[in-house]
Amino acid sequence: MLTATNLSYRYQYSEVLQQINLSFESGKMYAIVGKSGSGKTTLLSLLSGISTLQEGDIQFQGASLTKGSLDAYRKKISIVFQSYNLINYLSPLQNVILALDINRKKGNKKQLATTYLNKVGLAGDQLTRPCKELSGGQQQ
Repeated sequence: MLTATNLSYRYQYSEVLQQINLSFESGKMYAIVGKSGSGKTTLLSLLSGISTLQEGDIQFQGASLTKGSLDAYRKKISIVFQSYNLINYLSPLQNVILALDINRKKGNKKQLATTYLNKVGLAGDQLTRPCKELSGGQQQ
């Protein structure tokens, strides 16, 4: 269970989240919808531990993210953002290997990246062609 309690977040000139309370159950899929600028990406950035909380608390399985290990938490969650943050001229394989390098993953990164990509339905020449040549769904 992931729970957000009294989340508020303010940018320099505007408050985008005001006292937000949410609960997400394990094994279910959720969509965050709203108008442009309403705070959807900010909310997901907070829930994923990318952005730092300003007000409120986020708990995962009863433990507050402010008191626990964000690295361990990030290994247990997944979020697909609207913008995929891929380097378009690199292949999916190169993008995943780069992410593994950034996260200081040990072992055979090419094999691990291939395994991950196969799990999401990419295989064969899809692994090595530039991301800009893949469909939007494949990029996701």
